[in-house]
Amino acid sequence: MDGMSFASLAQIKVLLLPVGRISQQSFEQWANLIRSFDHIRLDEIPPDTREGQSRFMPAPMSNGYLHVSYPSHPPPPWHTSLSLFRISHFPLGVIGIADCSNPDTPLTSVLAEFHAALEQYFPMESAFPLASRCYAFEEGDGNSQMNMASSDPRLVVIPSVMGNKQVYVGTLISELCAEILSSFANLAKAMESPSGIAALNGQQLPVISRSDDLGGHFMQYTFGLPKKSRPSTFSHSSSFNNASGMRDSMDGPSNGVRPHPHRATTGIPPSPSGSGLTAVNSSPASKKRTTTYMSATSNGRLGKLVADLYLLSGRTSDAVQWYVESLAQIRGPQDMIWQASALEGMCLAEVLDLWSATDAPLPPVPGSKPPWSDISARLEQAVSLYSRASPAMSSPTPSGQPLDTESPTLSLLLCQAALRHSHFLLAVWSNKGMGRSAFDTMLGQTPFQSLSLTSPSESLFQRMSAITSIPRSLIAEAINSAHGPHIMNLLPRDQLQVLSLMAAMFSCLGFRRKEVYILREVLAVIMDMIVASREEATAKAAKAIMSGEVTEGKSPAPQNPGLAIAGAGLENSSPLPNSATSLGAGTVGVRANVSDDGNESILRVVKYVCDIYGVDLSKIGISRPGSDPPEDDGKGYNNNVAASEEDEGTGEAFGWPELQLGVVREAVAIAEALPDYPALAQFSLSTLRVMNPHLTHSEQLHLYTISGRAVATARRRGDHVVVAYWASKPVLSLEITPLPFSRTPVQHPISDLEPRSSGEAAGILGGRRDPFIYNPRLKSASTSEVVTVQNEPMEFVITLYNRLCFDLEVQSVRLSTSGVALRAMPVSTLIPAESYRVLRINATATEPGILTVRGIWAQLPGGAAQEFLLPLATDEEERRTDRRKSILDAESLRTKSSGLAARPEERDKRRQSLVEAAKAAPPATQTFLTCKVVEEQPLLRIRRTTLSHGAVMLYDGETSTFRLTVENISSIPVDFVKLAFDDTSISAAQQALADGELSVAEAYETEYGLVHRPVFSYQGISTQSIGPEKKATIAVTCFGKLGCSHGSIQISYSFAHRPRDSPVDVFHTRQIIHPVEISVFETLCCETMDVIPFWHAKVSGSEDPSPGNLFQISDPDQWCLFSVEVSNKYDAPFEATFDRVQDESKDTTTRLVAPGATVRIILPLKRLSLPVAVTQQPIPTLSNRQFVVSKEKLSATEEQVQRELFWYREHLFKSLKAHWREPSSGRQGEIYLRSLRLTMPMLRALQTSPCKLQIALVRQEDDNEAPRRGLKYAATPCEFYFIRARVTNNSGMISQSTDLSYLVAHLVPMLASPLSFSLSYVPAYFGLMDSALFDSSLSQIPVGLLASGDSVEVDTGVCFVDLGLFEFKAILQGSARYPTGSIDTTFSILVE
Repeated sequence: MDGMSFASLAQIKVLLLPVGRISQQSFEQWANLIRSFDHIRLDEIPPDTREGQSRFMPAPMSNGYLHVSYPSHPPPPWHTSLSLFRISHFPLGVIGIADCSNPDTPLTSVLAEFHAALEQYFPMESAFPLASRCYAFEEGDGNSQMNMASSDPRLVVIPSVMGNKQVYVGTLISELCAEILSSFANLAKAMESPSGIAALNGQQLPVISRSDDLGGHFMQYTFGLPKKSRPSTFSHSSSFNNASGMRDSMDGPSNGVRPHPHRATTGIPPSPSGSGLTAVNSSPASKKRTTTYMSATSNGRLGKLVADLYLLSGRTSDAVQWYVESLAQIRGPQDMIWQASALEGMCLAEVLDLWSATDAPLPPVPGSKPPWSDISARLEQAVSLYSRASPAMSSPTPSGQPLDTESPTLSLLLCQAALRHSHFLLAVWSNKGMGRSAFDTMLGQTPFQSLSLTSPSESLFQRMSAITSIPRSLIAEAINSAHGPHIMNLLPRDQLQVLSLMAAMFSCLGFRRKEVYILREVLAVIMDMIVASREEATAKAAKAIMSGEVTEGKSPAPQNPGLAIAGAGLENSSPLPNSATSLGAGTVGVRANVSDDGNESILRVVKYVCDIYGVDLSKIGISRPGSDPPEDDGKGYNNNVAASEEDEGTGEAFGWPELQLGVVREAVAIAEALPDYPALAQFSLSTLRVMNPHLTHSEQLHLYTISGRAVATARRRGDHVVVAYWASKPVLSLEITPLPFSRTPVQHPISDLEPRSSGEAAGILGGRRDPFIYNPRLKSASTSEVVTVQNEPMEFVITLYNRLCFDLEVQSVRLSTSGVALRAMPVSTLIPAESYRVLRINATATEPGILTVRGIWAQLPGGAAQEFLLPLATDEEERRTDRRKSILDAESLRTKSSGLAARPEERDKRRQSLVEAAKAAPPATQTFLTCKVVEEQPLLRIRRTTLSHGAVMLYDGETSTFRLTVENISSIPVDFVKLAFDDTSISAAQQALADGELSVAEAYETEYGLVHRPVFSYQGISTQSIGPEKKATIAVTCFGKLGCSHGSIQISYSFAHRPRDSPVDVFHTRQIIHPVEISVFETLCCETMDVIPFWHAKVSGSEDPSPGNLFQISDPDQWCLFSVEVSNKYDAPFEATFDRVQDESKDTTTRLVAPGATVRIILPLKRLSLPVAVTQQPIPTLSNRQFVVSKEKLSATEEQVQRELFWYREHLFKSLKAHWREPSSGRQGEIYLRSLRLTMPMLRALQTSPCKLQIALVRQEDDNEAPRRGLKYAATPCEFYFIRARVTNNSGMISQSTDLSYLVAHLVPMLASPLSFSLSYVPAYFGLMDSALFDSSLSQIPVGLLASGDSVEVDTGVCFVDLGLFEFKAILQGSARYPTGSIDTTFSILVE
């Protein structure tokens, strides 16, 4: 690309060649030292005092520079037509770099190899180079036996002991440049001769060559076509065989020193004739063209050539003068390219002058044109002239069609001019003006050495355009001038150079899409060159085999394809191999050197192109043994974030699928054509992964097939590549199959081994031990935790899904676990196309502990295993995912992206808020499926049972016992057995308790039925230790309860007291469930009950005996009657028996109840008196729950009454026992009484009075009681009496207790009712107050504070003044502080 840089017209090209056996590292080291001298001051050039040789030499103390470039490749042979038109395009000097440190390598051998290299790249008739040198560097300790002096002045030895090699090398380069400038004089003399002028004007692109005068060793320049005419057609083969294009054959280097015939002397001596040069035309065709052009041409072309020589010599003022004079003379249509070249030279001369004199950017003058505009206009004019130039007609071919040999050259000149113009504008734009940095960029050896922008952005591009007044579109338009139909005229190598430079310029401008568009053409050219080289090599090999030149079993030596310097002498270098040389039976292709650098560079370009289009061809990684395992670049499977995890189809779309498909098809075709089998597999599988939704079924299958063949071929050739997992995420779910109920271990605290009296009741009531009805802190652990047993098989169920349209073979699927050791074998499977596959893997945990199942490892055939994580969707993970999604949505709504900035990876770079949030947030912890592995457990089974068909039939309240026989079928003993029961009545009761809608009393009744009337109860086991292969018998009692139809017996067992190294807090049990079908028939039912007192007030004058005498009760006040109605609901008679159990006495009443009949049973009961401390207690709960609050809103009085009713009812049922018996069978059971309710009247009849009130009539005279007449006292009128009330505290309260009550007696006199009198009527009665006199008030008479068992007498004086029957009612009432209710009694006094 040297010929297309802006400063190439003013640079003297010196070709650097490796000579002999020199390592690449050494060659690059010394080449870099030489390349550091790219600008040589003119005053450092040594003068040439020979006559006629100083024409282009600088004057002493001249200001200016000589610009030198050091290419490492010679120009191709088809550029020979530019040898006179553009001398700067060819190497004017050659420097060979050799290593003379080896004592076995003499200097003569080095010099011979140098001359052989010159003959190889520059034929005898070539006019270039003008000077050559070979620098032999000595490294290390050097070669002490080597003679540093050389007879040939072209060989210069630089010893290792030389201190400052850079100064010496600079002197040598200055001498080489001086020799080149001296040769310019001979060249100018040849061009100024009549034959030279005639040749210049006779052809549009004259060619200069060199011939020998063998008599005097003088060099002659020949103008016209070269001796080796150019090929008739410009095929791909000409671009690969540059050595064969110059020479048909080449002899190997001789052992002796054989210098090049016209390069033997240090300079070019002048010819004996006047000019020293002879101009000849090599063909009649050239003579004919000379005659045609002579009439219309002048010396303008000669002036342009002389100006070029002055420009190369660093004398810019002389060059500009000659350019101006030549432009004034060449105006014809046949001189357009010469005129354009002169314009380019003038622009370059002006830039060189500015570079020498300018240190700062040229400031724009207000109101004037930009400083770069004139140069740009002339360069643009040159491009226009090149585009309008037409090739001259050549001699016709045998087919009669003219041969166009100038179109490729003219197209090349046009492309060079357009790129030179673009380079100028780009240098000014990138350096923000025409300053020293811009000129350095223009004159640099690499065009874009200083144009690399570290962090380009759209704002920076706009700022640079505003500063320089050069929009990027103007530069892009100049670059596009080099791209058009004319580029098809170029040969492949020239096309490659032009397109590569265009792509680099578009990259600097930030036009990525345009860049990759050009790069696609670059790839097409490269692949055409590779395919053409193979075809040519194949044809040569076939020809050699057919002609018998190659023996059987050997392949012809591959020819150099022309992409590098053949035999350049670099260490371990060899020509590129030919992949198609094995033709015919028994032929073998040998690859002497395996180097993938060329393929890797092409593949990097392919990946870059696809990346710009939004396709990641590196999505699937490739690795080799000994390197790190390949990773999937998606990173969605191994993060949490998230990732998660990466879901297919959730990524943001970018690009046109149709365009992307076209690009990836090209990429796959390139990898297949190289061939690079690992890259072919990577591209195919990455395309399957990235572009799967847009690929047809046939395309998916094709990519899958060729990827498999590519991996197999690579391995067959010794490249054991390993491909990362390329398919989409296959696993959808992972579950652990729960163990059967009989094998599932249940964890218990070690305290459960201790016997508990209330443990069974607590288990029945709620199934838990939490004292609270609702405790949010006791939430169960993660539902993902599964319990399994050590050394017992467990099953994992994996659901796989194949999104592809073909069957996917998975070579290995294994579990990804951590924690305890797991023994499991990987399995292989075939997932049908677009279908699911359920896979089951059996595994065994070999030690107790926690097993964490992270996911699975999946491996495809020929690929690496990939881990797919399956974190659990916890609440925290869902919140983090939602938060991340909201941030992304906010970012997408806040910012908009266009062009390549819309690519997902570019958008991620700009999401600063997401990045900062991720940094600030704590690291995400993923939760995985866990499995608790417990110690080995025993295993029991139920061997037999005494139940028939597993069912039992009972009457309501009946009890039956059956036995279960269990057997230990494991090798581990059982030392702990516990039974638990369940039935249909328990679940309904537990649900009612859990709902909390029951009142406190109803909740107690429900709990009482669960605790004290269980359906099943445990009677005992024959032995607590059950050894291996041993049996034990368990006795269970079944109670008949209405509403229970089914029950189950749960046997929990364990080896709890096993020897351990350290104490533990928990142990595990296994369970056996034995179902029992229950049928319960209703027998006797208690419907209503009543409690009434024994004693009632009688009508005045009645002499009937007390009812207590019927039951032989001495004190009826302390007794009451209990009555209940019993109904028979069954079709057989039953005997109902009620027992009174109070103190040490016992009464029994038995009645026979016929089927369907109802009888009333009466039983005397001793009245109850409960302390206030008992009746004020809240209604208890039989479970350990707290804060059981009634749903009803009761006042304090109502709540006290409810408590009093509850406690008296409880003591009432404790005093009564009821059971039934079937006379025919003798079966018996209990009668349920707790369905009966106690009312307030029943409570008053059942409750003993807390205080006793006795009334007596006492004479004041002798303090004796008045006589009685039956139930009435007899009194005398006008005599003083005391009505004495005796109050006794029977409440059982302790003396001096604060609960003692103030009792007040009320004596309320009552007039005799007309129905109560037994005597005659007394008409003179006017009221009680007139008939009796009292000494104090009859109301609110204070009694005082009474201790338990104490009595007090309260006297009220009375005197009757009239005859008659007086009835009194005494009311004893407690105070407000100590309420005891009211007690009343009546008594009668007969005054006569």
